[in-house]
Amino acid sequence: MKAHLLLLLLTIAPFAASAQFSSAQRQMNMSNNIVRQQNQMSLQIQRQQRDLANYSSMLATTENKLRTAEKKNEKLSRKLKEKQADLALKQERLSNLKNNNSPEKNITTAEKKTTEAEKKVRETNTKIQTTASQITALKSELEATKKEQEALKAKKEEKKRLKKEKKEAGE
Repeated sequence: MKAHLLLLLLTIAPFAASAQFSSAQRQMNMSNNIVRQQNQMSLQIQRQQRDLANYSSMLATTENKLRTAEKKNEKLSRKLKEKQADLALKQERLSNLKNNNSPEKNITTAEKKTTEAEKKVRETNTKIQTTASQITALKSELEATKKEQEALKAKKEEKKRLKKEKKEAGE
């Protein structure tokens, strides 16, 4: 009888031990999964914060570039007005020289100066157009960055809200 009891205990012992081990293993797996999820959430939050900081930095940089381009455009506009006034003055002098029957040498010199002034006006116009296109590109880049930043903020708020709801549901 004692032998049967001992044999029965020895036969059942591995099952009892494996049942305890299996239960402990399940608990360990569950706790590991919870820790893994928490780590993933914290990494995701850190990534979002880093992305948000990057977008803020991009926004500030683009705004600075935009301000610089606008100042450059204003400066070029002032220069254009000055060069146009200078061109008008040179054209007037040229027409006066032609009307007064001045020597050909003076007329040729005045024509060269007028041509140079026209060239400078065209160059300044080209620079203004280039700057204007840069301003347009920077404005569109700024708007796109703002939209991306707002989308990221909304996503972050949504995740916070879901996390809060999940936490409240768990309690």
